[in-house]
Amino acid sequence: MSAINTEVGDGVATLTLDRPPVNAVRFEDLTEMLEAFRSVQDRDDVRAVVFTGSGDRAFVAGTDLNELASLTAETAAESVMIVQDLVNLIYSFPVPVISAVNGPALGSGVAIACASDIRIASTKASFILPEVNIGVMGGSAHVARFLPQGRARWMMYTGEPVSCEEAYRFGMVDKVVEPADLMAEARALALTIASKYPPAIRLAKAGLNGSEWLDLRDGYAYECELTVELRRDPGSAEVSRAFLESRTKR
Repeated sequence: MSAINTEVGDGVATLTLDRPPVNAVRFEDLTEMLEAFRSVQDRDDVRAVVFTGSGDRAFVAGTDLNELASLTAETAAESVMIVQDLVNLIYSFPVPVISAVNGPALGSGVAIACASDIRIASTKASFILPEVNIGVMGGSAHVARFLPQGRARWMMYTGEPVSCEEAYRFGMVDKVVEPADLMAEARALALTIASKYPPAIRLAKAGLNGSEWLDLRDGYAYECELTVELRRDPGSAEVSRAFLESRTKR
């Protein structure tokens, strides 16, 4: 039975991790997750992605502890690369990825959430880096994009959780909702994104990712280059006209 359920409709792909009871992932599950994202990345009918976990006990509870216990230096290199490829793909995915964080996110689950474009969390969510307690490393680089250095280091050195409320205050989470409202909120946002002109959304994603690591001047120059690229698309002029007409009719 697959660990990932994929549904596509109305321009939105919903990928759900289903590894009861707590969505702890084996390395083969991570490979399935990687393949699930790859399977929708080039589809014209996918303009936004929602990723979540099944149930309400955890979003992604990190790597299965039994597999971690058996890791050697040799097997760790290959196994860690799977996680790295998955997280890197989510970050660089051609369309926006929304993580609907339905419960605690641990280890790789934190990295997956932080690599996504937007995080909507239920009130049951929390974020935990337990790596120092289980003899591995990883996740803090993505966390440090959002949390102050001191808080990120506290989180990494102690393995203590960051609540959804604290994550929201720091901007690590974009919205906190009741558990019953989580998927509706995530899907509504995904549908809004999917309703936009697809080439514009893809270039917006490329612009945000590409400029994140540049200084202000170079980042803005890169975005301006993307404007020129978008205007080469005949459909962009039609989008501009349609928007102008909708404004004048108000």
